[in-house]
Amino acid sequence: DFVIFGGFEWKEYTPLGLATYERKNEYGVLDTLRHIQSSELTLRFRWCKDEEFISGNFDRTTLPSKFPILSIQGIFGIKGVFGSDYNYQKIEFAMEHSRNIGVLGRLRYGVNAGVVLGTVAYPFLKVHEGSQSYWLYTNSFNRMSYFEFISDRYVGGFLEHHWQGLLFDRIPLIKKLKWRLVTGGRITYGAISPRHSEVMIIPSFTKQFGQIPYAEASVGIENIFKLGRVDLVWRITHLEKGILPLGIRARWSFIF
Repeated sequence: DFVIFGGFEWKEYTPLGLATYERKNEYGVLDTLRHIQSSELTLRFRWCKDEEFISGNFDRTTLPSKFPILSIQGIFGIKGVFGSDYNYQKIEFAMEHSRNIGVLGRLRYGVNAGVVLGTVAYPFLKVHEGSQSYWLYTNSFNRMSYFEFISDRYVGGFLEHHWQGLLFDRIPLIKKLKWRLVTGGRITYGAISPRHSEVMIIPSFTKQFGQIPYAEASVGIENIFKLGRVDLVWRITHLEKGILPLGIRARWSFIF
């Protein structure tokens, strides 16, 4: 029931667009960095009771278990290896579970929490997963901008409920179309230590959570022409001038 993963990754980041890589030197003057590098060792332990896999020549597919998936991951940045600039450790715990609940449909939910130890440039911290696309992502915040929130300690969760035919099958025209209702919500909260500004200035376009977590909710229709899904996504918190609370997102996927 255990899956153990190990890997090594080398990264080089170059600033683009609004992003800047700047730090203060010993004289208090801003220096601009053309790029930053990191060498990371990853170890991940994943446990799911009674999980089984179908293996092919190049990949394998999981057969869902009725038990939750638990995982803990450590990412260790090692300074000096292949030009790496930073020493840091990122530890994250995650739980995900999907259950059929009879006539009420299928419920999928999960939580995660993590911490970043050491001092490191902001691109290697927890950059909360945003999206500025009209494509619907089921593992990101669809109304959050890229790099809007960055943390070095955080907690979050999500819930997605597929109602199957419980509601729409009671509406004659919708029943013939075989559309299905899906609702969901995502929430996250985090904080960041000022110590990371010692190695790189955190850009002004990022935000702090303050006392309020970021949250969004959605309601949508799936099984459109057998493979389409369209959601109305509502950004509940951290609304500012120029930010629209509602947005339409869509995706294509096969649902079995």
